[in-house]
Amino acid sequence: MNEYMTEEEIKELAAQLRCPTEDEICELMEDSNSFMISETLKKLSLGVGDVVMELGPGNGHHLKSILKTAKEAFIVDISDYTISAIGERYSKSVLEGKLKTILTDGVSIDIESGIVDKGFTVNTIYFWQDPISYLNEIGKVFKNDGEFFITFAHQDSVKDLPFVKYGFELYNEEKLQKLCEGSCFSVSELLLKTEKISSKIGEELQRDFVIAKLIKSS
Repeated sequence: MNEYMTEEEIKELAAQLRCPTEDEICELMEDSNSFMISETLKKLSLGVGDVVMELGPGNGHHLKSILKTAKEAFIVDISDYTISAIGERYSKSVLEGKLKTILTDGVSIDIESGIVDKGFTVNTIYFWQDPISYLNEIGKVFKNDGEFFITFAHQDSVKDLPFVKYGFELYNEEKLQKLCEGSCFSVSELLLKTEKISSKIGEELQRDFVIAKLIKSS
């Protein structure tokens, strides 16, 4: 991943970020998103007995801490590779029924309605095909007043990266709020944070990101 990538390689990288099919990409995503994930988990503040859902877990290394606390965890992804890899890595939790892996088509989510207390997703919102419809689909699995955290790189920080022109829908705070107005969620809090990272193509940059706390309407 460097500045000398061809246009075809950049296009393939964008496709892999949307739906990874190899461990190298999952590791890259986990590394570059680690601060965003840790800050999101702090805000999530899981309690003993919580049922939690994550949409788009990458390689899932951060699931260890979640499984120590949560009563039950649902992992949802559009990638067969990701679902299979996490199922193998956490096979004991899967066998115990504490972890459930769900393959989604990006349209529907096969989880019982109204059972999730808290959920989160980091850097997936760019790829939602029909954002309002999918957000409402996500909302179906939450209990009333359940908390869903959407964390995303602010559009001003990433708009000039070469791969975002291939299938990325970028967001800022205002656009996220407008999205939620048409959904079963309301925005409770918007937190803007900053970090220094190496981009997916090896560039050093400052990344502003937003953690949005949503509440499922009663």
